[in-house]
Amino acid sequence: MRASAAVFITALILSVCVICCSTKKTCSAGDVDCYLDNIYFLTGDGGTIDSVSISTSAIPAAADGGTDGGAPTITNQPGSMNIKPGYGTFIELDWTDPQGAQPAFCHTLCNPRFRCSARSRCTPSIRDHRISGVWRSYIGFNTEPADSSTTEHFQDQVTPISASGDQDPVAMMQANPNGTSGGGPLLAGPPVIVQQTLTGGGDNGGGSGGGCGTDCSGFGARHCSGARNAVYGSDNLCHCCQVLCPGGTNCRCITCSEVSCGGGSGAPDMCVNGNCVFKVGGTPCD
Repeated sequence: MRASAAVFITALILSVCVICCSTKKTCSAGDVDCYLDNIYFLTGDGGTIDSVSISTSAIPAAADGGTDGGAPTITNQPGSMNIKPGYGTFIELDWTDPQGAQPAFCHTLCNPRFRCSARSRCTPSIRDHRISGVWRSYIGFNTEPADSSTTEHFQDQVTPISASGDQDPVAMMQANPNGTSGGGPLLAGPPVIVQQTLTGGGDNGGGSGGGCGTDCSGFGARHCSGARNAVYGSDNLCHCCQVLCPGGTNCRCITCSEVSCGGGSGAPDMCVNGNCVFKVGGTPCD
C-alpha cells in the first residue's frame, strides 16, 4: 500500500452516499436487533461485501481454541463513525492471523443503555495464506430511527475469527449456534469496540448534487480532514482526495501524475480533474 494512501486512509472516516439506496425501513429506539438486520458492508467502488447473520452465542470467547497456532488480532483502533441512513462510513481494520487467512469479522451491535444484539453479522474469512493485512469497508444501515429527530448510539463490537486448517469459521458458527466448535477449534481474537452514531432523516435518493451547488469545501471539511481535500466530479458528487501531508501538516490532494491512480474497475480510486480521489462520494450538502 502506498505510504500516501496509508496516511489518508488511516486518518479518514468518510461518509459516502450509496447510489440509488432507499431508506424506507425504520427501527424503534434502542432496537439493536432491528438495526443489525439492516447493516451492510460495501467495497470502495460500491460493491457489496457478503455477510452472514449468526447467533451471537456462536462467537467464541477471545483466545479460545487451544494451541493451533494462535488467534487472529485486530491491531488498530478505528475512530468513531457518524452514519446517516442510506449512507456508508469508511472503516479500516489492520489484522494479523497466524492461520494464514484474512479473518472473518463479526459485528455485534450494543446499545450502551440496553443490551447487545442476539445475532451478529460476519464477513467471510478468506484463505489468502497471508498472516497480516488490511480490511476496508464502508458500513451503513438500510434503515433509520422511527423518530427522525433521534440519534442512535451504538458500540459495534468487532471480533476477528479464524479456524485451523482449511475450515470455514463462519460455516462452523452457523452449524453450531450454541458455540460448540464442531469439526475443529475456532480461534477468536479480542474484539475492538467501534463507537457509532446513526442520525435520523437520511437522504432517500442520493447520488446527485441537485441544488447543493458544486463547492466541495464544506464536504471536505466535514468528511475529508480539510476543506481543500475534496474534488467535484462529473457525477455531481464530491470525492475525498488521497492526500499527502508533508511533515504531518499542510495536507493536499495527490495528483494523478504523482501516483498510479485508478487501476481498473475494482480499484477504490480514480482520477478527477488531475487529482487522485476515492470513487464513492457524496453531495456538497452532505
